[in-house]
Amino acid sequence: MKIGIVDDERPARSELMYLLKLKRTGVTFFEANSCQKMLELLQKERLDVVFVDIHLGDMNGTTLASLILEKQPDILIVFATAHKEYAVEAFELGAVDYLLKPYSVERIEKCIQRIEASMSLTNNTDKTLANNPANKEKMIFVLGECIKVIDIQSIIYMQSYNRGCKIYTLEHEFYQNQTLNYYDEKLKAFHFFRVHKSFLVNLKFIKELIPSYNNGYAIHLNHMNDTIIPIGRHQYREVREYFEI
Repeated sequence: MKIGIVDDERPARSELMYLLKLKRTGVTFFEANSCQKMLELLQKERLDVVFVDIHLGDMNGTTLASLILEKQPDILIVFATAHKEYAVEAFELGAVDYLLKPYSVERIEKCIQRIEASMSLTNNTDKTLANNPANKEKMIFVLGECIKVIDIQSIIYMQSYNRGCKIYTLEHEFYQNQTLNYYDEKLKAFHFFRVHKSFLVNLKFIKELIPSYNNGYAIHLNHMNDTIIPIGRHQYREVREYFEI
């Protein structure tokens, strides 16, 4: 298992590594004292888990977690911090656990068990249903304290917004901390297309392509009569080709 630890205090990193080593062998650790160092590390190494502090000198830990997931969507995030008030935001990001300082051996063991359970689910070879996008019809979104299960084909489009994205469905409009890049990767198999750097569209809802500024085109969507979505020139050609027989 490859574990990354990002904390701007060296004693905190050392303590966490020591406790993790007590509970499991065969672990390789990678340290970073800043968000930038961790992002640079991820350019060279593919990690299984990253333990992230919240208050870091150059960036908030929740922002870092979003960037990490953008680079490696399958990575597991554990927040390790002295600040309990960020727990809801952390779990909205999909964190596997939220450790509060000071750590205890028992709590570290429980954290490792959660990590191993998540990794086992990911690596289980007998999960054809989960791996085959054609078999999936729904996906989950965190709305406040609730987890909403939504039909994928009810999602009309997504728009980049405030380091995350707004999601528009037939029944709901809501914000998620995950980036548009994250959903672009997840929804490729469901006929979603990145028509613009800020917009991911479900192609089945496209109603018409209309002339726009600078001899370009924009998109009208079914059920979104007042919304006009810009489309890049290259993307316009691809959309045209998608619908041509």
